[in-house]
Amino acid sequence: MLESPVKIKCMIAGNFNKSFQIKIVGIVFFVFLHFLLAAPVAFGQEDDDDQMPEYLETETSETPESNDDEKAIELFKQAQDAHEKGDLDLALKLYDEALKLLPEFPEALYQKASILDAKGDGVGAENCLRNAVELRPDWTLGLAALGSQLIKNRKLTEAKEFLDRAIRIDPLTSPAYVSLTDLYEMTRPPESVLKKHYSALVFISSKAGATSAVWAARATVERLLGSLNDASESLKKSFELDPGNKRAKFAEVEIALAGKEYDKAAELGINLKRLFPADTGVSLLAVRALIASGRMSEAKDVLDRMDGSEPAVTELRALLETELNKDPAVLEAALEKDPENIELIGGLCSLLRTSDPRKALDYCRRAYGMDSSRQEFAIGFGAALVRLKDYPNAIKVLEELKRRFPETHAVRANLATAYFHSNLFEKAKEEYSWIIKTQPDLPAAYYFMAVSHDRLKEFADAMANYQTFLKLADEATFSDEIGRVNLRLPSLRRQLAKSKE
Repeated sequence: MLESPVKIKCMIAGNFNKSFQIKIVGIVFFVFLHFLLAAPVAFGQEDDDDQMPEYLETETSETPESNDDEKAIELFKQAQDAHEKGDLDLALKLYDEALKLLPEFPEALYQKASILDAKGDGVGAENCLRNAVELRPDWTLGLAALGSQLIKNRKLTEAKEFLDRAIRIDPLTSPAYVSLTDLYEMTRPPESVLKKHYSALVFISSKAGATSAVWAARATVERLLGSLNDASESLKKSFELDPGNKRAKFAEVEIALAGKEYDKAAELGINLKRLFPADTGVSLLAVRALIASGRMSEAKDVLDRMDGSEPAVTELRALLETELNKDPAVLEAALEKDPENIELIGGLCSLLRTSDPRKALDYCRRAYGMDSSRQEFAIGFGAALVRLKDYPNAIKVLEELKRRFPETHAVRANLATAYFHSNLFEKAKEEYSWIIKTQPDLPAAYYFMAVSHDRLKEFADAMANYQTFLKLADEATFSDEIGRVNLRLPSLRRQLAKSKE
């Protein structure tokens, strides 16, 4: 997700590194030399089948179909050469010609996806990768690439399904773990999930041939877990393997921000933007670092050159306004002079939500009314309604938000709360089920799911969810809920026994 688009032959979605690419070039050269055909098979998927796919075999009969296969493979070889030289238009044309002759050619689909992704066609890249893994369902490299592309396309739940599938097939498939790190950085799952993921990265990075991307991913998780010294050490190993690794450079800025080295973060962010001027993620990171270091005018200059329709850009514009002064009184004074300033109104919506929820609701409603397409304003409005226990109106707002932003955890969690407190337990169960699926180690979700089942007299399901809650819940955080569950379990067991009679 954070790497440069394509460097050598098959780099896609930022998961494959330089040492990996060099290995692939060697494999492809060997195939060329012995079979006289350009066949990258799985682009370095080390556990692929021993036999070549049928359409890559050299012993072919003299039929039109076999000639088409050979022509397709020759076109693929030419496309890879153009791809490596950076001529993406020619490479794309040649991949398409190869696919016309041989539609069931997953490697060509994979490579075509990398070019479409580099050109900003995320939907086209996703479709190519879906076709590739349909043709080869157990191809871990293709599954990992599809998961990575789905993350970029903000289809996070589905992305995790494909990444988990790749890992089930091959527990050592490092590209899947690297992409899963990107997913976790975006969704911030419970610490228990991160620690489990970290254990896997530690194991993979201990193996011979561990890549720069793996070490950068490990550094990212260490940062998320608060271990900045460990993160810095992992980053050093990543740079030793590849000094120009984009993922590592990105992680370096994040680590500097987490360590409150704001001036350092700003310089690193600016340098990274010089290297990748067209990368939106890099530009946003540079803006965050500039804001943190107090260089507001430079941050504004970068934002003004970016696509204003991007939600992340508008969020940072709001942050830029509110970071100038986090005192609500000052923001309200500024709003008196500029009463239609949506960023000031949105900032007050966010700042006052805990200290003065009723006042926050007014600001959230105003911001949402001015621009209902802004996700942060819409979520703020719905959350403020929930906090004020106006559940009927909260449900109306949040159901509409769910239709527009079905993958946003804040929307689903607030909607679940509104349903639960409105005694709409069937609907609440649907939301808690989604939350559990996306964050399976979240104790509160199991608790409210259990209570919902309990209220609906679904005692077996209630028991299962109560027990899972007790396994996951921390005594200090959930002491009241644990006490309620322990009081409820004896009578629940009697009800279960009675229902079986």
